[in-house]
Amino acid sequence: MQTNNIENNCDVDILRNKLAILTSKIGFYFAKCDGDYDSRERMFIYNYIDLLEEQNLINEETKSIISDVENQSLTIESIVNDTKDFLGMLPEKEDKVECINSLKEFIESVIKADGVVLDVESANYNEWIKAIEHS
Repeated sequence: MQTNNIENNCDVDILRNKLAILTSKIGFYFAKCDGDYDSRERMFIYNYIDLLEEQNLINEETKSIISDVENQSLTIESIVNDTKDFLGMLPEKEDKVECINSLKEFIESVIKADGVVLDVESANYNEWIKAIEHS
């Protein structure tokens, strides 16, 4: 019985770290998709990452991966695929719905952080939603 708890805790830690990486990728993608990587969007993402670090919710490997994500060339296709891959790891439909809703809120916060939501941001957001919700 105790082994299962440890395995479950390890699974939760793995999922939490993978979600932090995914969320960072999504944040950086949406912050940059309009061609203007605004400092307020960047600050919003880094505040999120800092909060995860402060609460010891991510490990050193994840911190290192996230620090490299900002400079990666991300596409909507890669973001959609990464999101689908992560959702596939979640055991329950309710978990998937909750995760999608949280990611939607995060994306909305990122694209609104600079005070302007451009058509390209809305179009990418809608494409992401359509791809995720119809998979």
